[in-house]
Amino acid sequence: MRFIKCPKKNAFRAAVTSTVKLALPLFFFMFFARALYADQDFLSEYIQTRFSEDSAISVTTANKITQTRDGYIWVASYDGLVRFDGQRSKVFGRTDGSFPTSNIFTLFEDSRGGLWIGTNDSGAALYQNGEFSFFTTEDGLPSQSVRSIAQDSSGNIYVSTTSGLAYITESRGIVTVAMPDGRPILATNISVSPKDDAWCVLNDGSVIVVHHGAVVSGIPAGRFDGANLHSVFCSRDGSIYLGSYGGRIFAYDPRADKYTRLFASDRNTANGFYEDGRGRIWVCSDNGIGYFDGGNFHPVDGALINNSFENMIEDYEGNLWFASSRSGVLLMSRAKLKNVFFAYNIPERTVNAIVKYHDDLYLGTDDGLLIIGPDGKEIANDLTEALRNTRVRALAADSEDNLWIGTYQDFGVVRYKDGKWISINVGDGLVNERVRSLSLRHGGGVIATTSSGVSVIEDGKVKRNFTIEDGLSTPVILNAVETEDGVIYAGSDGGGIYRIDGDTVSDITTEDGLSSGVILRMTLDDANGGIWVSTGNGVCFLDGAGVRRIDKLAGYDNSVFDIRVIGDDGLWLLGSSGVYICGRSNLLSDGALNIETIGKQDGLTSPVTANSWN
Repeated sequence: MRFIKCPKKNAFRAAVTSTVKLALPLFFFMFFARALYADQDFLSEYIQTRFSEDSAISVTTANKITQTRDGYIWVASYDGLVRFDGQRSKVFGRTDGSFPTSNIFTLFEDSRGGLWIGTNDSGAALYQNGEFSFFTTEDGLPSQSVRSIAQDSSGNIYVSTTSGLAYITESRGIVTVAMPDGRPILATNISVSPKDDAWCVLNDGSVIVVHHGAVVSGIPAGRFDGANLHSVFCSRDGSIYLGSYGGRIFAYDPRADKYTRLFASDRNTANGFYEDGRGRIWVCSDNGIGYFDGGNFHPVDGALINNSFENMIEDYEGNLWFASSRSGVLLMSRAKLKNVFFAYNIPERTVNAIVKYHDDLYLGTDDGLLIIGPDGKEIANDLTEALRNTRVRALAADSEDNLWIGTYQDFGVVRYKDGKWISINVGDGLVNERVRSLSLRHGGGVIATTSSGVSVIEDGKVKRNFTIEDGLSTPVILNAVETEDGVIYAGSDGGGIYRIDGDTVSDITTEDGLSSGVILRMTLDDANGGIWVSTGNGVCFLDGAGVRRIDKLAGYDNSVFDIRVIGDDGLWLLGSSGVYICGRSNLLSDGALNIETIGKQDGLTSPVTANSWN
């Protein structure tokens, strides 16, 4: 054995958290969508990152991937042995003299935390305590070309090579394992069961079982429907899974000597299996991935890599890593957000508003109204047909089972109930049919803000309008709220806030403390007796004492398009670059800011729609 000293590095740094949580587009669906819908499409809740030659993990091929208990991700590649700490990777290879070869075929971590490396031309190596020790044909290994590595409970490390099978004892001696007739065991894949049986698939498609260094049983080639077996996996519950060239997969019960053929969609040539923390059995194949859950196979389609999957792991944070021998490494990290459009194969479009009405999601888009049922299927009816190609800007569902729809053209405000709808437009007294927002009133009805002022609607009729003649010097009103005492606060596009009390209109401007006259959003906060205000360049709080600027948010997103009061003290600020979650009491106090961000790294790669209603 020869030793090479390598520098020690810190294990997975805290930076891995931010690096391994990258993103899939989500647009606007938050935790609400996850609660409403079943997980019908796996990738809709995952962020994908592909690593290749020009990325943080610089590889063109990935034959195997694993994570050691110190946190590092390791990749076996023909570009060398790669170690990744979450931000940067180090390549051990012939070029820098840190490793005798760049042809790495397989990896395995033993029970003591040692990393075993199987090379294609230089035998096996053990990396432990910053040092490599090597095992070659000079030490008794049958061949320098290693194919698979596994360990039994006695600490024996099984190493299959192209010329035979051997195991390395805890004292680092090498013992060759042969067939009862003395022939070498040419195993291409090994997996050890909970009963300490090493299941080996041989290059002729047969299977043998080795127990503590001795062959104890075997299954002839062709036994499983004539399939040419290629891979084997022993699950935690003792089930044996066998994969073949051509994609056939079998579950084998050795006690009863019976097998079941499993349906695995169109996945072909099962190269490897993996059992994740939820007990799902994953299949890595030449043309994709998928998993068995409760006997049912779920193909995972739409991955950034779709070929030559060799193996996978689930890391300590629950992220999934896949090795592709032709395309590099694929990371799937669980997102905080669910992309509903992706999940249900709905074409992407800009969404301005979303509301739950009955058991369905109603989405207002630039092209009309979209309805998604609980099963994820798009619903078409007379309403969606009537609003086809109509820009829907606002949605609101009230306690009387009315759905209010604000459009930005001919229909004005639409009231929908019991399958019937009416349009309230200029001919019905609406001040303007370009509706910007809809706010529910405490006593029923809605407040519609438009490009020409405010309309108060009760019982399906316009009760009162407020325009430039009534004191709205800037009549483009972006949003409004109504307090319990019936006072309306209307946020304008440049003129600040108009306070409407009965027929009396007064204004609140930058001279009163607002940081801008553009009022993007207002939200009532009954617990704190005031209104949260998003201006064009900051966030303010308005109450009986006046306007207070929230200066501690300086440096964060100034374009807050929506504000949501959550629970007893939570506040969500939805801005152009993401979502900020903080405590209302924290924002109103003199203490240090305590804030959580949800952005690209969490699954929000598309910006939040400006002036959207979520």
